[in-house]
Amino acid sequence: MSEISQPSFLLFASKNAALSFHTEGNRPAKICWECEFISKFTIDIINYKRDGDDLSILLLNSPNLQHNIDNQRKIGSSSALRAIDEDYFYRNIGFDDKGLINKARMPYELLWAYFVDTYSILKSNTQIIEDEEDFFSQLLGEIISIPLEIIVISLGEKGQTFITKELIFYNDVGYAYRLISHLLEGNVNINSFYNSLYEVDNKGNLLPSRNKVLKKTY
Repeated sequence: MSEISQPSFLLFASKNAALSFHTEGNRPAKICWECEFISKFTIDIINYKRDGDDLSILLLNSPNLQHNIDNQRKIGSSSALRAIDEDYFYRNIGFDDKGLINKARMPYELLWAYFVDTYSILKSNTQIIEDEEDFFSQLLGEIISIPLEIIVISLGEKGQTFITKELIFYNDVGYAYRLISHLLEGNVNINSFYNSLYEVDNKGNLLPSRNKVLKKTY
């Protein structure tokens, strides 16, 4: 057994992991060497973006390894969602100016933006079918056939390390995509809706208004 390291923290991102990662937390938990070894390979599947002093991480998690690999190709690290900031390495998602991820600053904003942007990716690769159920079956496929969890981790700087500001474990993926589909079918301009929720104080600091509204959609 060995102490939890930073790579293994990213592997499972539980409350215990967050506590262990926090320098002011309790004594780090122990994990087996197999988990520690697997954690060395998790960095590649991490989607991240940095905004000021905050770092946002988004990753897909599934109990089925092959299912996870397949979904990485569709809506994860091996999909059109991923790119790289070769100048500063501040992000590897959110490069599409027409997308919402590059506008997200808070955790639930990022989660919503992720579903909207990946919905566009999925739809662009799916043949249009009139029957809604058949369309969703083809659109989502194995994404909903086996449990899939979207994890969002929001970190803020504290001294020479980070503090965990928010942990989101979201597993109703089918609902999120259906909601977006219904909004689009109702001719709702999702980008305009998203931008209309943006609010700052009199000093120009971002207020959590949009984040709070989007949190209620889940």
